[in-house]
Amino acid sequence: MRAWAIAVVAAACLTVPAYALPATTPDLKARIEVLIASDQPSDPKAYLAMVQPLWDEVNATPSVDPSDYAQVAQYYANAQAENDDTRGAEATADMGMARMRAAGRGQDRQVGLLLLNKGIFQAQRGDPLAALETKKQALGFFLSLEGEEGIVRAVRCSIAFSLFQLGRLQEALGYYEVGLRDLPAEDPNPYSTSSHLGNYAIGLRLMGDYDASLVAGRRALEIARNQLPKGHRATAYALTNLATTLMEIGRYAEAEALYREAVDIAVETRGRDSYDAGTFTLYLAGSLQRQGHDEEAEALTRAALDILKAHPSETNPDTEALARLSLAEFSSNRGQPADAEAELRRALASLEPTGELGDTTRAAVRADLAGALFDQGRYDEALATVDLAVDYLRRETTPAAGERVEAESLRALILSRLGQGQAAVDTCVALVDGLTASLEKGDLAAAQASQVSVYSRAFVRCTDVALVAGQTETAFATAQRAAQSEIAATSQSLAVRAAGSTPEAAELARRFQDTQLVRLKLDRERNFARGKSKTEAARLDSEFAAAEASLSDITQKLTAVFPDFGPLSRPRPRTVDEVRAGLAPWHAVIIPLPGDDRLITLAVTRDGLTWDSAPVNRIAVSRDVTAIRASIDRELNDPAAGFDRKAAWRLGSAVFTPKIRKALKGNTELNVLGNGALMSLPLGLLVTAPPQGADTDPRALRKTAWLIRSYAVSVKPGLIPARPAMAGNAGFLGVGAPILGAAEGETVDTAALYRTGGDKDILADTEALRRLPSLPHAKTELQRMSDALALPNSRILTGADATETQLKSSDLTGYSVIAFATHGLTDRSTQALREPALVLTPPAQANALDDGLLTASDVAGLRLKARWVILSACNSGSGREAGAGGYSGLAQAFMQAGADSLLVSMWPVRDDVADRLSVDTVRRDAGGASQAEALRQAVLALMKDDTVAGSANPAIWAPFSVVAR
Repeated sequence: MRAWAIAVVAAACLTVPAYALPATTPDLKARIEVLIASDQPSDPKAYLAMVQPLWDEVNATPSVDPSDYAQVAQYYANAQAENDDTRGAEATADMGMARMRAAGRGQDRQVGLLLLNKGIFQAQRGDPLAALETKKQALGFFLSLEGEEGIVRAVRCSIAFSLFQLGRLQEALGYYEVGLRDLPAEDPNPYSTSSHLGNYAIGLRLMGDYDASLVAGRRALEIARNQLPKGHRATAYALTNLATTLMEIGRYAEAEALYREAVDIAVETRGRDSYDAGTFTLYLAGSLQRQGHDEEAEALTRAALDILKAHPSETNPDTEALARLSLAEFSSNRGQPADAEAELRRALASLEPTGELGDTTRAAVRADLAGALFDQGRYDEALATVDLAVDYLRRETTPAAGERVEAESLRALILSRLGQGQAAVDTCVALVDGLTASLEKGDLAAAQASQVSVYSRAFVRCTDVALVAGQTETAFATAQRAAQSEIAATSQSLAVRAAGSTPEAAELARRFQDTQLVRLKLDRERNFARGKSKTEAARLDSEFAAAEASLSDITQKLTAVFPDFGPLSRPRPRTVDEVRAGLAPWHAVIIPLPGDDRLITLAVTRDGLTWDSAPVNRIAVSRDVTAIRASIDRELNDPAAGFDRKAAWRLGSAVFTPKIRKALKGNTELNVLGNGALMSLPLGLLVTAPPQGADTDPRALRKTAWLIRSYAVSVKPGLIPARPAMAGNAGFLGVGAPILGAAEGETVDTAALYRTGGDKDILADTEALRRLPSLPHAKTELQRMSDALALPNSRILTGADATETQLKSSDLTGYSVIAFATHGLTDRSTQALREPALVLTPPAQANALDDGLLTASDVAGLRLKARWVILSACNSGSGREAGAGGYSGLAQAFMQAGADSLLVSMWPVRDDVADRLSVDTVRRDAGGASQAEALRQAVLALMKDDTVAGSANPAIWAPFSVVAR
């Protein structure tokens, strides 16, 4: 799903709240007053049925006060609108105004309210031009009556909504910024304010201001949750608005939780086949797709499309096109551009009757259609199509806006393919300058910007454009931006922290980063707060506010003592000469970048930069990565299953072309910088020559030209200057072999181990965790590591000592090597686990500080000065989300805690193999080999050893990767 394209999918803001009619009271005025003071039921039909008798009564009463009549008309009109009868609502508003004017009271406030609501109803029924005129009349009415105080702010916001409908985004934001300035803590109209804030959040997101969008989206949801009845429609829209911004910055699991809550509200209040349920289901499908659940996501998208076609919205007539946009993306991701084109043309056809109401979505469809045409080599058609999108986006959005970035970068690539190199370069220079400025101004620059997928894709395209134009230095800079992993900023900040001008500056920098992490963790917990009590939600809100205040205080102090921290802590692309000068002998840097129609590889050696490409696009790369991972899973379950060497050869030959291999001649160690699907594999298992024999034959597997035979490989989070060597710590700490032990043959469902509570997932049953399989080799593995290193300060925590409490209470700064030999759980191994974790010995009674799981958040709070952390655990390098860099999660957390390098596993590792590889790698490292070379030698030795079951198969020998700054 193109998550940005929900700009006008938001609750129409009823400026005066509607309420339910309680039991009959003695007289009309009293019943009207009770109506005003009562809560509105979430069921719109029940609401209409309860207001109806009062409306009938005022119409049947000849002498009713005009003000009473107008007031009841207002509530009845709102009830009609809630039931999608906007034309009836507009007529009711007109009746109320006519009664007041006939009585000579045309300047009463009630007339202005009815006028405003009439404009809202016009907007709801899809006539934004009429709505805009009516609302501007209401603005003039209230300015003359009340000035800038009171309802005027809501009127401005309502005008902004109509401008959004018309695609006039910049103008709309101007109205929102004035209307939402200096909001009171307790708003008298929370429905209106929450909805307006949610729409404002959408606008900010469309402009690429993700930080501000998150702030507005959180506030909208906070108001809806705290000041509106449970299950209110405004809450559902606030949930989806916040979720969509989270989607754009790569926080898919959090977005999924919010979308599911919105779907539940829609189903409960409006029915499973309602417009709201269809729309929110569409967004939910998008979050599932981003997490790799394509089959489920496509089924939900088709179900949503059926609902939206059966229940179209006059307010948002573009939702069918949004669903078709998502379906086209599924086709594109399957490598079927012609099918995608057909779906996108159906989307455009569905937008034909919408006029200006469809302009924003029309631009998105045209941009994707241009991409489908590009994929088919129809460059002239693609350029004409993308130009239509760019014309609108340049007029109505900022250079950092996600959809504009997508369209502009695609246009540059098309121009390059058409031989218009200078025009393509000019486009990219402006684009990269704008993106760089955007990334450096906010929190996302330091934490999440690398997860904005359209930005990464734009940098890949601009790398391609610059290389074709012969501007290799520019290409190298944009390649680093494209390949920057999510832990690059963490690693950069560690270097800056270590280089702090004073111990005070270094400590403040550490506190700054720790507090950033706490704030992010609390924000995630708030997003996962579904089903928690109001008390618990209030606690999380309070702690989040405290973390923000603390971060502001630390920032002021840090800026005072270390003014360069901010600029220096953001990763900066390095020049080719800077990288060449920093390369160790026989080392080279490799940056593989899967693009729209080819895979580009940049290689930097001491001789300079070389690049080449292969006709393998990002869809094909993702498909081959999926095939390799599937063959690994099969092998782990069935040792005779074999390994998909053909897919490994396709990838290996695409990355390591003859030209690249020639440039690498004489180099034996590769530092790989990358992100995306390719980086979810240890690259040592790629194949560099056509495989011979059967994939199931151990002899053929051993003779295969695996990349690891030629090169030692380490993953770099970014090309970051070396940080000063740590001194004063020369010890080994081994942690693992927790007290566990499933009964023989027992299967433990890890998804059943958890319940949500406090600020993290707490084990519901520590005995259930204890039933995870024991690790008989783990204790001896740690002891053998200790013996191999022979460091003066060594300590091993196993069994009853391998607890969170023991670890968190220990001074860990004296250990240069820290190893964990235990189970690793990822958030994909159980839906209840919000983040990856290492299993330690559970306490007798779980609590928020010690539940037997050392989560990524727990790890990041540790203080380390380790040269190397070894994670001999399943999936310790796995990313949080599908498509994320394969070295996030626990790896990122250990970098945050202060580790220089890591040995991580990319899939479940057999206990005996983990023992063999980790100990042998440590031994060879202690003998003087580099970390990557030590792992390479250990792997080659295992591969040759036919006494180890399955040792010829990469599923057994290839799970570990070195991640090194």
